[in-house]
Amino acid sequence: IRRPGRLCNGPHPSGGDGWDKYLNVFEDAGPSVTAGCVSDYFGLWTYEDRLERARGLIPGVTLVFPNVEVRLSIRTQKGPSINLHLLVSPDDPEHVAKTNQFLKGLTFEAFDTTFHCDPDDLRRPGRRYNPAQTDDQAALADGANQFTADFKQLRTAWRQNAWIQENALIAVAGSNRDGTAGL
Repeated sequence: IRRPGRLCNGPHPSGGDGWDKYLNVFEDAGPSVTAGCVSDYFGLWTYEDRLERARGLIPGVTLVFPNVEVRLSIRTQKGPSINLHLLVSPDDPEHVAKTNQFLKGLTFEAFDTTFHCDPDDLRRPGRRYNPAQTDDQAALADGANQFTADFKQLRTAWRQNAWIQENALIAVAGSNRDGTAGL
């Protein structure tokens, strides 16, 4: 379960752990689900944290892969930014490190500062946005909410990285809220 502005592994507003509710969706699905992703905005922290828990936990699910949601600086007519999904193959044992390396090359400007797309750097705008923030995970969520990727920069980074081209797909929703129909 992932909602805009939240990280997957936080508490669910209705109580309990959102991760448990997410796993229940797989168990209750009909027809059965054979693949699933673990999503985060601008990173793989929940995927890294929860991958072992997800593997083999749900009968029939043979593939668990990271989905990095990237909020673009391009806005829809309704106001929200276009969301792009970077679906990464887990076949390469180095897929987490290589994806993180790719993401770290993305930057954005806020508070008269350039920030890189990595967890340590994302906490910085999170703390600038909310100076009272003392929790690292909450600062990371706030920072990820501030970050928007420039499409031209993303396209250049994609074209310059053979590994990401061979091991990831880019998906964009067609919705009119945060997808291409909203342009």
